[in-house]
Amino acid sequence: MARPRKYQTDAQRQAAFRERSLMVDRAGLEELRTLLERLQVSGRAAAHAGDDLARSLGGGTPETMLRRLCEHWESVVPATGGPRTG
Repeated sequence: MARPRKYQTDAQRQAAFRERSLMVDRAGLEELRTLLERLQVSGRAAAHAGDDLARSLGGGTPETMLRRLCEHWESVVPATGGPRTG
């Protein structure tokens, strides 16, 4: 007796394959890693030179610096997307 088909159509089989397959843009990933490293190095140097924003970001990981930078900008521009008044 034949084994039952897992997927009823070729399209379902192909969609499942695509979902299981991880496609990574290696060049883009490497560029992102380089930019995060630059953020960390330049942020620390700017904080050491007295830059207030760089000091507020702290000298943690690039992820922490990005999170704090987003929080800073979000506090300046409310979620409505418009400039803060007052």
